[in-house]
Amino acid sequence: MKLSDFSVNRPITTLVIYIGIIVLGMFSLSKLAIDLIPDISYPMIVIFSDYPGASPQEVEENLTKVIENAAALSSNVKKITSTSHEGHTMVTVEYEWGTDMSAAAADLREKLDLVRDYLPDDATQPIILKFDPSLIPIMIVTVEGQRDLKSLRYIADHNIKTNLEQIDGVATVDVYGGKKRQIHVDLDKKLIDSFGITINQVVGILRAENVNISGGEMVEGNKSYTLRTIGKFKSIEEIKRIVVASKNGIPVYLGDVARVYDGFVEKNTYARVGMKDSVIMTIQKQSGTNTVQVAKLVEKRINLLRRELPQDIKIVKFYSSADFIKKSINNVWQVAIMGGVFAIFVLLIFLRNIPTTLVIGVSIPLSVITTFIFMYLFKLTLNMMSLGGLALGIGMLVDNSIVVLENIFRYREFGAKPFEAAKLGSQEMSNAIVASTLT
Repeated sequence: MKLSDFSVNRPITTLVIYIGIIVLGMFSLSKLAIDLIPDISYPMIVIFSDYPGASPQEVEENLTKVIENAAALSSNVKKITSTSHEGHTMVTVEYEWGTDMSAAAADLREKLDLVRDYLPDDATQPIILKFDPSLIPIMIVTVEGQRDLKSLRYIADHNIKTNLEQIDGVATVDVYGGKKRQIHVDLDKKLIDSFGITINQVVGILRAENVNISGGEMVEGNKSYTLRTIGKFKSIEEIKRIVVASKNGIPVYLGDVARVYDGFVEKNTYARVGMKDSVIMTIQKQSGTNTVQVAKLVEKRINLLRRELPQDIKIVKFYSSADFIKKSINNVWQVAIMGGVFAIFVLLIFLRNIPTTLVIGVSIPLSVITTFIFMYLFKLTLNMMSLGGLALGIGMLVDNSIVVLENIFRYREFGAKPFEAAKLGSQEMSNAIVASTLT
């Protein structure tokens, strides 16, 4: 039995099917993820490497060309571009669309390992980064309060950041601005030379001393104890008492050859809001997660933190891509709905037949709702492109509906009964409509 015959011969069953489609469609719509654009994996990898103290020409000859030659050996490479600066290089490798970027990154890493001995000794190990739109922060917040920048930075690092990074879908949370505590050790060049100490020796001693080491287990009777050797520094005085050398059997302490004091990390980035130094936090989502859903979870956690933190500490949302996405999607929705209403209004003017116009008017929302079911099943998102496609499909749907109805009316003019005209008119145009729509 053909679809047109089934619809006409069994109206109750058809109505039940339509109601089921509407229910499933509305359920699917409520579960659909919202994003600005589809999740696209760009076939691009960027390689960074530093060559301290080298001129752009030296970087180009000794570093950039070696990396380019190694990258050229990878499969499916479409284009390689590079930029050499003073002290560092950036090489961009573009691949053919459809390339498995995880496999490409692994292959590229292997090629770079093969030429590691050909790179300058002072050059750093090349860093490979896959281009991913998810690296763009989905939200930026500021931490404000009646406190100095040191306290605000500490709260952002130890209270807020650790909380936000626990959220499902959040990749990283970066903190900028404020003052981050750092212990400074200023060595006296003359004194360390007199004791035969080098800067690298002092660095190595500090690194070796500032660790906590597992001490294994100790069993006493039916009890087992885990042992730890605590070595991390807890105060500046502990650092000053580190032995860095020995002369005539007398230990030389770090405090004897250096000035050790509490300070801050040297700023290489500045964070300001309204020309005022501030503490800013950027939140990045994991690749493949939905921006709006992750942003909603982040805002929920921020509201909880506002109640837990001291009253003078404020977390202010500075930017959220989710707000822009929702606004853009709502605008597209409004345009699509207005377009559908306007199309029905134009049809009513030209057809001058209310039942015919209602048939077309009902087919528009029913077809759109059916689309939501398949979007949910295939895990597609509501975005600018998918909604744009729906808006385009509405126009084609109206055209097809008019063609079928005109053919049904033609059979009615020939004297066919309503049910017979509906069957014959639909069957005759079905193949032509499917072919025209697919093309």
